[in-house]
This record gives sequence, structure tokens and C-alpha cells, in this order.
Amino acid sequence: MGMLDRYRKAGGFIQLLTLIETSPPAKKEKFLQLIKEENAPWEGELRRRMLHFDRLAGWDQPSLMEITSRIPDKILAIALHPLDAEKRQKFIKALSYAQKRVVEEFLTGNPPSPSEVSACQAKVLQEVRHLSQTGQLKIEKIDPEMVVPQEIEESLNAMAGHSYSYAAANQGSSTSSASLTHRTSDPGPVPGPSAASATGGANSTAAMDELKELRRRLQHIQLAFEQSEKENKILRDKLDQIRKIA
Repeated sequence: MGMLDRYRKAGGFIQLLTLIETSPPAKKEKFLQLIKEENAPWEGELRRRMLHFDRLAGWDQPSLMEITSRIPDKILAIALHPLDAEKRQKFIKALSYAQKRVVEEFLTGNPPSPSEVSACQAKVLQEVRHLSQTGQLKIEKIDPEMVVPQEIEESLNAMAGHSYSYAAANQGSSTSSASLTHRTSDPGPVPGPSAASATGGANSTAAMDELKELRRRLQHIQLAFEQSEKENKILRDKLDQIRKIA
């Protein structure tokens, strides 16, 4: 079972996109790399439509005001902490006077831990994704490239399938042509039973090695997902604690 199998159905692209957006940076890149190895078109479209703070910093002020008005001040301050001064100011300009005072106070305090930053940024991105899906943010006007077309899963699956079939057909055609040329020019000796047995044994060994490698990769992906789920649970717990403090 491939990593993408559960997301190939309708709505799966958004589910996977949201999972990746709200994952810690290292896990995010790891997921994307695994997806790229399995299906490059999916990885490309996910990167193209993925939310991140650098992207948000390029949005207009009314859109940022809509977002920041829905985020608790402390969570927003922690989420903004790792940004450079220019990008921070883009968000701070969208705040009310009262919000600005609280956020700037947090920003000048002790730096938050990486896990706190990751949890708070995930909260902000979840809210932005929610606002876009419910139509409260007009993404088609703010950032048209972020719009996820209907039936994108079907299009990506078809794209990958055509690419694979084309490559397989070319390989098969080349192999057949080479084989035909060889037989016509030089039939060669007919292999005896021992030679055929050796060839069959070699093919069997190669197939077993390939199967073992596929199983190893599948286990690696499953372990990565399990670890990510554990880390996400820890982050959610910390986020709940932050909410209580806020």
C-alpha cells in the first residue's frame, strides 16, 4: 500500500494538504520527499498550493485583518516569532491597537520553544484553511494559485498513470525490438535445462530482493506516519495548554 493510496479519493488532496501544512518543518519535508518518490505530480501540486507564513505575508491587509482577528493574541505572537522583521510587520499592521500592544509585548519576551512555534503556526494555518474552505476568505481573488480544483485527485492519478504507461510501453517496445534484432542476426545456441534453471533462479532472487525492498519502504512510511501522529498529539496538547493560558 502506497502512502498516497488513502488520499486518492475525492477530497483526499485537501486532507493530505492540511496534514502537511500543519506538520513540523522537518516532518513536512520528509512527507513531501516520500510523496515525490511515489508520485512526483502529487508532490508538485501539494507544494504549489501549500499554505505557509511566507505566503501569507504577501497577502493584502484586509485579508490579514480577517485572519488575525480570529487568532488569540498569544498564539499569533508565538507563531510570528521566527519571522523576520519585515514579515512580522505585515501581520502587526493588520492588528487593532489593543492586539498590537499584546503581540509586541509577547514578541519582546522570552523566545518560545520550537514545538510551541510549530503548534501555534499550525493553529493559524488551520484557521486560514478553514476560512478559505468556508468562503470567508476569497482565495480565488487573494491567491488564485491556492485554489484546489474539483476532482484534482482524478486528474493527478490519471497524469501519473499515463506517465507510467507511456514509459512502460516505450521500455517494452525497445526490449522487443532489441530482442527481435538479436534473434534475426544471431540465433545463438539454445540454452539447455541447466541454463534455463539458472536464469529462472536469478530472476526469482531478483524478484524476492525487490519485494523485500518494497516491504522495507512500506514499513518506513508506516513508522513515519505513526511517529507523526504521536508528535501531532503532543503539539495539540501543548496548544490546548496555550489556549488555557491565553
